[in-house]
Amino acid sequence: AMMAALLEALLERAEKHLDIVVPGYTHLQQAQPISMGHYWMAHFEAFSRDCERLLFALDSLRECPLGAGALAGSTLPLDRNLTASLLGFDSPTKNSLDTVAQRDYMADYHSFAVMFAVHCSRLAEDLIVYASSEFGWLLLPDAFCTGSSMMPQKKNPDVLELIRGKTGQIIACYTELLITLKGLPLTYNRDLQEDKRGLMTSLKEVERILTVLPPLISASEVDEGRAASSMKDGLLLATDVAERLVIKGIPFRQAHEKTGRLVKECLARKKSLFDLSREEWRELLPEVGEDFIPLLTLRSSVERRRTIGGTAFERVAEQIKEGGAFLADFKEGAAGRTYRKAP
Repeated sequence: AMMAALLEALLERAEKHLDIVVPGYTHLQQAQPISMGHYWMAHFEAFSRDCERLLFALDSLRECPLGAGALAGSTLPLDRNLTASLLGFDSPTKNSLDTVAQRDYMADYHSFAVMFAVHCSRLAEDLIVYASSEFGWLLLPDAFCTGSSMMPQKKNPDVLELIRGKTGQIIACYTELLITLKGLPLTYNRDLQEDKRGLMTSLKEVERILTVLPPLISASEVDEGRAASSMKDGLLLATDVAERLVIKGIPFRQAHEKTGRLVKECLARKKSLFDLSREEWRELLPEVGEDFIPLLTLRSSVERRRTIGGTAFERVAEQIKEGGAFLADFKEGAAGRTYRKAP
């Protein structure tokens, strides 16, 4: 239910912010304009894979260990199929030695948890950066921020910073388990007593993150004016210009070089791509064609990226629809794994 709530929050934001254009980044430098809905759906995709890993981890609990004994089984007339059925398992485990020794089900859970933690940390870092004074186009809800004890103007993203910090503990728990397991002979060793501590710590931190992250996302907004202002030099559209040249029959290597010279000239003249007159376009890059100049806008750039998975508004709408279907399937799949309940 908590993972589903996170996916629901991302879908809701993606739908609400579908038509908002913001900068997309590589190397933390402005790269191309994107739909903010596309941004939220990127995180949806990452967390949806985490959901699949979680279901896989739950599937690793389908076999019942009861009756394996200390390591060799039992001389008692136990019906392991019956006990497995009564306890809600699919079947008994197949080898008593492996049953006692293996902690794969814990590793499967931790595998889910560490990737979930990595994805949470990346999202937290993004939101912290986008809400900073230097970027400033993401508006975090006051309820998840704090002021400074000295500086009255500060709005510190404490909850996101704590999420980013806590994810390290989750990753450490997985590492600790693997280091413990790597040196053990079959079957049971007292070292395995330590596996519970990391498991409980990880579960606790994952639950804490899932308690605060969905409402934080749901209350986050975009300052559209600030986002647009940050892209006012138009240089994010350089790739659009290069691709236009490719459409005109120019090889991409040459198109890239020509567009690079155009950008350099804009910087030298202290002009944005939007400021160039038709005469300057004819002077600097006549191959583009004057019919393309009116299309050179941030919104048009987003609208034209219609490849599957792209940032075009219509494509993002498709992603949202597909995401809703995935969420419904995930809820059904998670509900179907309540096999622990005895009949």
